[in-house]
Formats: sequence, C-alpha cells, structure tokens
Amino acid sequence: MSGSLSTTQSRTAEALRALAGDFPREHEQQGRELAEIALLIKQTTAEIDRLTPQRQEAARRLREMETALDHYSRADIRRIYTEAQEAQMRLFMMQGRLEQLEYKQRTLERSQQHLTRVLQLLPDLSAETTDASASGGQPSSEVGAIEATAVQALQSIEEQRHQLARLLHEGTAQMLANLVLRAQVCERLLGGDEARCRSELTTLRDTVAANLHDTRRIIFDLWPLILDDLGLVPTLRRYLQLVSDRLEHPIDLAVTGFDAMGRRLDPTVEINVFRIVQEALSNALHHAQATRHRVTIDVGNRLLRATVEDNGVGFDVADVLLAAREGRARGVASMRDRATWLGSPLLLDSTPGGGTRVSIQVPLSERG
Repeated sequence: MSGSLSTTQSRTAEALRALAGDFPREHEQQGRELAEIALLIKQTTAEIDRLTPQRQEAARRLREMETALDHYSRADIRRIYTEAQEAQMRLFMMQGRLEQLEYKQRTLERSQQHLTRVLQLLPDLSAETTDASASGGQPSSEVGAIEATAVQALQSIEEQRHQLARLLHEGTAQMLANLVLRAQVCERLLGGDEARCRSELTTLRDTVAANLHDTRRIIFDLWPLILDDLGLVPTLRRYLQLVSDRLEHPIDLAVTGFDAMGRRLDPTVEINVFRIVQEALSNALHHAQATRHRVTIDVGNRLLRATVEDNGVGFDVADVLLAAREGRARGVASMRDRATWLGSPLLLDSTPGGGTRVSIQVPLSERG
C-alpha cells in the first residue's frame, strides 16, 4: 500500500512540476477575475434593489385583479399577468445572477488559497521527492500536502456541481413549473373563441413542461440530490431507470451484501462510486453497441465492489490505458483517478468483440 501511495504522490508531484510555469499566471488571472466579480456583485445588488419594489407593485396589482376578474377586460388581464411575469422574471434573473456570482467568488477564493499553498511548496518539491525515492521511505509532509491540495481541488469541483444543482432545483425548475401553471390559467381565461391563441398557449405549456423534465435530468446529472437523502443504491436505481427510459432494453442492477439497501457510506465514497458507474455506463452506451448492460454492487463489512458490464464490441485494454495516460481517453482517466483516491485499482477486462467489464474494489472504514 505504501508503494502504491508513493507512486501516486510521485505522479502528482511530477504533474504539478510540469504545470509550475502556469501556476503564477493562473494566480494572477484569478485575482483579476475576483476584482471583476466584486464589481459585478455590487452592480447586480443595486439592480435587485431597484427591481424589488417593481415586482412587489406588479404582484399587488395581480392580487387585486384576481379578486375581481369580472371587472377587468381580457386585454387588461393579459397586460397585468404579463407585467407581473416580466417583473418576476427580471428579478429572478438578477437574483440568480447574484447567487452565481457569489458562489463563483467563493470558489475562486478557495482555489486561490489552494494555489497559493502549492506555489509555496513547489520550490522544495523536486528535492523532497528525490530524497524520498532515494531513501525508499515515505514522501515528506510537503509532498503529502500537495497531494492533499490536489484532492481538495477535486472536492471543490464536486462542491460546485452540488451548489449548481441546488440553484437549478430551487430556481430554474420552480420557475418552469410556475410557467406551466400560468399557461393553464391563461387557457381558461381566454375563452373558446380564440382557438389560435389557445393552440399556441397549449404548445407553450408542452414546451415548458418538456424543458422542466430536461432541467430535472440536468440536475440529476450534475448532482443527484437523492444521494444526500437516500444514499448510493437508491440513487443508482433512479439513474439507471432514467437511462433505461432512453433505451430499448432495461439495465439490470444487482445489489448484494450487508444491509446494502439502507446502509449509508462515507459521502466521498458514495459520490465517487456513483461517478465511476455513471462514466463506465456512459462509455458503454456511446461506444459499446451493446444490447445488455448490468451494474452490480456488493457491500461487505470492509469492502465495496462495483461492476459495470456489457456485451458490446469491446476494446484493447492496453490501447485504452495508453490513451488515458496521454489524455485522449478522459473518461477512463477520470474513473482511474477517482478509484485511486478511493484506494482501489480500476480493473478493465475487455477484448475486441468480447464485451467489457469495469470494476472497482473500495476499502470501507468503520464509518462505512
């Protein structure tokens, strides 16, 4: 295990040294971006302060009209609804923009902190890794700190996905659902003598409903929110059902092991295992030309095994691993990196024409 850890840290150090010339420029660029974001946040906040009273006034007029519809003409009804929706949309867009800017600001600030730490450690990196290799001992704490920084970078990416999923769930998806309801209200108000307008509104409703479905799918791809509440296995069941709906055959899921249906694992294990299964299945769906897919999860007391299999065209494992090292097979490289962080090798079993099997074996802590 120590040899594997040393090799992993050495590779991380080599990659960081190769990128050392880019770090100062990236640090400077992030500083400029943070200054620009601060200005945009100030401008957006001022616009929200201006739009909020307009939205409140439009909502007040809408409430008055809804309590006495018989006293308003159809033209007035359309105008008041339109003004209220436009005011709500403008304010919503500005609030969403502010949330995104503030989150980007926080993300960049954390990234700068990690980058500053790496820049501080890089001057001694070469000597440290050389000494560790020569002595056959463990890498120094400095190299370990850089490895930890690399892991923090991955965690920051997952945090960004998580936040974006929440924003879409609480903002965009709710807005689209509201638009569907508004379209249904307009249908009832316009009457049967305006067939063309009714038809257009029906089309609008169907389009918005489709967009709402797509938005929820995007949310699931970015960060499956049920993972927070229910755990790995229910999330996989939901994901495989969504994928199966687009195929002509179901995807089999087999779950075995100790209390696998209800057992909660460490959040890092859950999200990374899910991402590995997601990537393996995505590769199979895009390239394997398979007619059968199967996902297997086995949870023991100390080990989690996950496998994705298909009966597709297969590939030459050596060629794919070489492509991953050269940056051409990014999906495989991503799965390999995630598996390494979990303490597992990424096992690829495939031959041309013989199908493919991707598997990992993740050691579980006492918490898992």
